[in-house]
Amino acid sequence: MKIKSFKINNFNNKESLIIFSLYILGLIHWYLFLNFKNDSFEFHDWKLFFGIYLVFDEGFKNFQIPYHASIFSTDNFYEGNTRYIREGRFFANEWIPFMPQSILLFFIKAKHYLTLQYLLFYSLLFYGLVKISKSLELSITATIFLIILSTYNGKLISQTAFGEPHFVFGWMMVPIFYWYIYNFLKKELKKENFLKEIIKFSLIFFFILSQADMHIYYEIFVVGFLITLFFPKKLFIYLTGFLLSVVTSLWYVLPVLFYSNKTAEGVNVAEDHWRRYGINGYGHENGYVGKPIFDGIDFNSFNLFTNNITEIFINFYKYLINIFNHIFESLTVKLDAFHYNTHEYNIYVSIFGLILLFMGILYSESKNNFIKKNKFKIIFPIFLVFLLSIGPFHKLILKFLNIFLEFNPIDGVPSRFMIFVLYFFIIVASLGFDKIFEKFKIKSNFIKYFSLLVLLLILWLHSYDWWLFNSRSVSVGLWENVPFDIKIFSNPSDKSYISLVNFSYIFSLLSIIILFFTYKKLKK
Repeated sequence: MKIKSFKINNFNNKESLIIFSLYILGLIHWYLFLNFKNDSFEFHDWKLFFGIYLVFDEGFKNFQIPYHASIFSTDNFYEGNTRYIREGRFFANEWIPFMPQSILLFFIKAKHYLTLQYLLFYSLLFYGLVKISKSLELSITATIFLIILSTYNGKLISQTAFGEPHFVFGWMMVPIFYWYIYNFLKKELKKENFLKEIIKFSLIFFFILSQADMHIYYEIFVVGFLITLFFPKKLFIYLTGFLLSVVTSLWYVLPVLFYSNKTAEGVNVAEDHWRRYGINGYGHENGYVGKPIFDGIDFNSFNLFTNNITEIFINFYKYLINIFNHIFESLTVKLDAFHYNTHEYNIYVSIFGLILLFMGILYSESKNNFIKKNKFKIIFPIFLVFLLSIGPFHKLILKFLNIFLEFNPIDGVPSRFMIFVLYFFIIVASLGFDKIFEKFKIKSNFIKYFSLLVLLLILWLHSYDWWLFNSRSVSVGLWENVPFDIKIFSNPSDKSYISLVNFSYIFSLLSIIILFFTYKKLKK
């Protein structure tokens, strides 16, 4: 986003003011979402994530490295479960971020730091959307449409309310990642520029893992891989950049690999355990969502298949209806935190938003030659991502891949992939937003702006039901009544673990500095 004489991209002063006002409105929204009447993060998964911030907070305030720490109730994240960490080894926790900006906790409280984090990543989200708008030459109204649906969709809202900020931070980076992938694929690269692009990808992935978590790291890699797979000349650069990011991320890899029970669990789970292939996904009833139209049709148990070809076809057809009914429900039904676990499926845009989204996709067109030429190379990978969000298809794909290489997915919740599909189609729909009104011979800009205002109000009302003070008042969760018990303690006998943590963090810090300055030199 470049502001000069109050002009953003190719918009005039008046239009730039509208864009800037939308940005400020988003800042206000996320501040109120977290802080309005809220004085506690002791519910749902906030217990885990906010507890991590509190450990860092205590560490900075007391000039103490939290090699060993308790979060609450016990050295583990909850009583009787050693899945995440054992013996209080804090840096062996798979959820630990490596955020340089966490030094701010030396000066401010954890609550204020969390708020600043949200405002920072919302700003990255907004920046990415503005960049996409410029690249696709969107009008002011199409840009507003893009911003509203991307900022206030149900996924970002409900996942925040449930207390999973690292997921949300990662998903807020998706638009700028899409923008970079788009520019990477369309530009002609000479061999002498390969190293620069490899390093750039490694820096991007390092940043993603350090700011979000391994689930986002995995999801974004998979989506980017599926897209670049259809551009073989660029695939080598992408994969090499990702592998280089793994090397620079030893701060995460080594402590978790050697001292977390997570890795042992992944190896030893039973063949039919959900962690091998993912749990549910769209098309399956889970709590308050996904109630099937046709009962007894379960692709996961393969009861679709009989000796009768006609019956197989009918059962498959019924299952598809259940899938799309679940997706339709997730897009249009207004739920709140009382409906436990709905955050994993919520991609709410409202009925009105869905109509605009569908019609925008229907009428979408681009003057961009690269998009015209590679339309199916881009759409088909997104279709594969869509399949990954459907539990049984996710399972089938992993079973097929396990024929060649046995592994367990890092993220065992397939439905999380749907946010990547949603972002993609929001972008596509923005290309056709103005055409909707042209088709209905509506020339008045007032109608366009009024429609956008209605959409914004609908999504804000949905968001309000999920604001933390509202979510806390209706929540019923595993850690509901367990108080925080944040303690950093010393265990000097655990020398091998402490040495590994020191080595991995120092190595990552030095390697990322070297790569950064190498990239700057190559760029010149």
